[in-house]
Amino acid sequence: MYCASGLAMGLEVELGVGWAVGLQAEPERGLEKVPERVLATLDCIGRVRVAKGAALSGSATVRTVLVTGGARRIGRAIALMLAREGWNVGVHCRGSCAEALEVQAECAAWEGRSAVFDADFGDETAVRGLVPRVVAALGRLDAIVHSASVFEFDDVASFGYAAMERHMRVHAGAATLLGKALHDHASARADTAVLVVLLDQKLWNLNPDYLSYTLSKAAMETATTMLAQALAPCLRVVGVAPGLTLPGPTIDAERFAALHRLSPLGRSSMPEDVAAAVSFALANPAITGTTLLVDGGQHLLPLAQDFSRMVSLDTLSTCQSAPIAPCFAPCSLAMQTTDSARDPAETGGQTLYLTGLRFEARVGVLDAERVQPQPIQVDAALYLGQCPLLPEQDDIACVLDYRSVRAILLEECHRGHVHLLETLLGKLCQRLQQIPGVLGVRIKITKLAVFADCEVALQMEVGRWS
Repeated sequence: MYCASGLAMGLEVELGVGWAVGLQAEPERGLEKVPERVLATLDCIGRVRVAKGAALSGSATVRTVLVTGGARRIGRAIALMLAREGWNVGVHCRGSCAEALEVQAECAAWEGRSAVFDADFGDETAVRGLVPRVVAALGRLDAIVHSASVFEFDDVASFGYAAMERHMRVHAGAATLLGKALHDHASARADTAVLVVLLDQKLWNLNPDYLSYTLSKAAMETATTMLAQALAPCLRVVGVAPGLTLPGPTIDAERFAALHRLSPLGRSSMPEDVAAAVSFALANPAITGTTLLVDGGQHLLPLAQDFSRMVSLDTLSTCQSAPIAPCFAPCSLAMQTTDSARDPAETGGQTLYLTGLRFEARVGVLDAERVQPQPIQVDAALYLGQCPLLPEQDDIACVLDYRSVRAILLEECHRGHVHLLETLLGKLCQRLQQIPGVLGVRIKITKLAVFADCEVALQMEVGRWS
């Protein structure tokens, strides 16, 4: 181990213009244990010298931030962006100290100070001691970005207290203790500070995978509100919730690219998007107790599984309710790529048709309609606009899944008694318009048995069709 500790030897990089970058190494291991690639980076920056007990000194007006989990992935991107913006950066790690030292060295190139701090957030004593260590090394602390995370799979069948506690300690527990310590430090110097916590868009788009992880992130999202209430005005607390941002061990590059496109904007978040949102949260003095969702709108597209658990993209569905079998004939489905003006058949756009969906529903003001369900038929057309599809995109993730449209129609029509067709049509149009990529909706509902000699139908159209 060659990470920071209270008794560590300081390695100071002199850059010749009155500022320095601090590294930490255990005295008995020294420079010979620092990876050659880190030393090469340092050689490009400036002269390295060893000074026992060296402290990082400098202007107290420079802002200082601690980025937990700053050695890898999104945390790394955040640390580097804030360094470029002039922050002194503390890089927290747990065991990944070689990578943390590399990040620290990159931060050094942006005229700021930096140090590496190793701490296990499963250990309450280590968490409580982290802010004092950062202040001792860097002189002050103005913000913490809590990006460190545990992401272990469990579900209802495999759930246990041990896994839940591991996730809770790292997420909600560490956020609470770090927030309180940061508040106390800022209050003692009559100043303000900011805590930014990294959440997950799946809190707004729940599925049953990764149960302990999700429960702990939900607790941390609640802590965002409660800490903002309890520690104002000294401390602002802001959540940032990314979408699928980087590939993981269970997602290869090809599948990641397909899943990353699965959002209303056609892309989810990139590390620099998340870092920019963090920077915005740190800079804006009017934001507290809320969360910025930075996910390309993925939270608007409910999924039955976590991204990492999708064995096949065919499992995607925008409706998680159990399917309701129609009482009569099955509906017919069609996808038309057309060329029309008001009607999609003349716009050069794409329209999904779902026709002949028959079932029973309680719709109407007549006594018979109030007492028992009556047969109706629903026909729907959804205008999707221009949807060019490349041959290599032969995947359900790249198009609107018509199964979700059918499920929404059935679910909404079975919610309970509705007096007017106009009311039911309005609800259906509203639900379908919320589907990512849908520009216009046209719904027709036909009452099949309200009269013995005729049918009654009403059609509604919303959105744009050109």
